[in-house]
Amino acid sequence: MGTKTKLPVRRDIEMKRGMDWNWTIRLLENDGVTAINTTGYTATFAIKAPGGAVYDTLVIDNGITHTPVNGQFNIGRAYTTVDGYEFSSAEYDLIFVNTLSKHWCAFYGNIKVMP
Repeated sequence: MGTKTKLPVRRDIEMKRGMDWNWTIRLLENDGVTAINTTGYTATFAIKAPGGAVYDTLVIDNGITHTPVNGQFNIGRAYTTVDGYEFSSAEYDLIFVNTLSKHWCAFYGNIKVMP
């Protein structure tokens, strides 16, 4: 059974140069088991400098693939993109918008890009 978690969740991320980076998230109903049908949802994963300047933004069909019937979002960057990041640390947030235009931050934290 899944675990009900209060949002937003802090989760620090580590990316490694020379390696693809991927993260899969599945949105579930309050029972922690049933997938939310996320048809019509949007997702934005923004990588930012401390203080707010945006380094990279991933959205559905550009860094995020979306399987609505399973409530699943796959967030990723190819190693060539990770290798091109000129920062070694940053911050991120992952924002979802549902079909009622409700925005919520699901995850946030720090990103470290390792050699």
